[in-house]
Amino acid sequence: MKFSSLFKDMAIYGLGDVLLKMFSIITLPIYTRIFSPEDFGILTSIVTFSALFSQVIELGINSAFARFYFQAESLYERQKVTSTALFFITIWSIVAAGCMIPFAGIFSRWFFQTEKYNPLLILSLFATSLALINGFTSQILRNQFKAKLFAILNTTSSFLGIGLSLLFILVYKQGILGFFLANLVVNIGMIPIRYWLIKESIILFWSWQILKSLMVYGIPLIPMSIAYWVFVSSDRLIIGKLSTFDQLGLYSVANNISNILGFLNSALGQAFSPYAIKHHEENRETSGLLLGKCLTYIVAFFGLLCLGLSTFSLDLIKILSTVDFYPAAIAVGPLSLGFVAFASTQVTALGITLSNQTYYFVLFSWISALLNLALNILLVPSFGMLGASWATAFSYIFLTICYGIKSKNLIKIQYETSQLLKITVITVIGTVMIPFLPDSSFIINLIIKSIYCLIYVILIILFQGIKNEDVNFLWSRASAIIEKIK
Repeated sequence: MKFSSLFKDMAIYGLGDVLLKMFSIITLPIYTRIFSPEDFGILTSIVTFSALFSQVIELGINSAFARFYFQAESLYERQKVTSTALFFITIWSIVAAGCMIPFAGIFSRWFFQTEKYNPLLILSLFATSLALINGFTSQILRNQFKAKLFAILNTTSSFLGIGLSLLFILVYKQGILGFFLANLVVNIGMIPIRYWLIKESIILFWSWQILKSLMVYGIPLIPMSIAYWVFVSSDRLIIGKLSTFDQLGLYSVANNISNILGFLNSALGQAFSPYAIKHHEENRETSGLLLGKCLTYIVAFFGLLCLGLSTFSLDLIKILSTVDFYPAAIAVGPLSLGFVAFASTQVTALGITLSNQTYYFVLFSWISALLNLALNILLVPSFGMLGASWATAFSYIFLTICYGIKSKNLIKIQYETSQLLKITVITVIGTVMIPFLPDSSFIINLIIKSIYCLIYVILIILFQGIKNEDVNFLWSRASAIIEKIK
């Protein structure tokens, strides 16, 4: 695996995702001044329902396509796999959205006790189905290592979506409807552009045999996808039903802040996964050692981001929102810890992926999802969004441990267990202690919190969570990338 190419692609993916997050953060002060916490809760509920729909109808096609694309031995074979998968997801996603229209009213009556939000649900369903098509074209670009084009298209889509949503909400006074209408319009407009840009990858070809192979690999991933939806979204439904929409709105803001780590994790996955699979196929004897080292780097990197983001979360929320949303800061820490654990699955899940034993994803994901569901039901009535955030963190930690144990048995990943344990303990303790930091003026807070983050880094190095040779290696790689950029 070429670390220089990996870091370069990760930087590109990361820059694209940072731009997307910047767009979202820019709109947060606007939305928090237009919508109340309750409005945020309603919007989040509809997005949650659409996310479940997306996880089900995606049928694991992206993961299956990535696997079989790299197994193809010629350009023509790759074109056949690409064309069959793309034509299928295009037709299937639109048909599935149409079939869901009668069920939108059922959800609206159950969750909101009214059908007034039914049009919003239908708009969201069709926008989601079209987003799946656009998302698959992005997967094609990822497999071809076209990181720049991938980032440009996704950034453009998000920029247009945010711009249109503000137009519909602020100018045309469409409220929450404007948000979903903008998503629909942008996804419709981007499909022909994306098709044209990948035209050399597709041919007029269809193979039932290829589709069958894709489905045999991908469909077993559906229960895992639903389990991930439980991770990401069941807490929102439980907060809405067992607590209040105000708590759900605050939780949504906390998620927006902590999701900065989610975007960076997405960038890592988009860059890391193709290289990791390719490296394993070409170097089966040595890949286990390299993957173990990568896991240490990932946990250390995201641990530092977790602590930094959690430490300054209240300050960030004060800048981006109104006083009604300040209580959301307390949930950022646990949610960020969850993202650290989730980022680690980039490595801990690889053994299962590379051995094609995807039923382990189903098993472990559902056990973890049920754990998450149980913890939410137990904690949310008493602790609201804070209980939901800790339930998420514990569940992701449990999941990555399960993945890691099984992957080690399947492809002999050589984890640096002692280092990982040290980094994890220091990160968890550091995050838990953040609410007890003294509160003073802005400048004093900035100094205290900066020193706190510096102490965290010193402890990681002092206790050999990251060894000196690792620090030197990472510094040399980062310096080389900076020199190339210059």
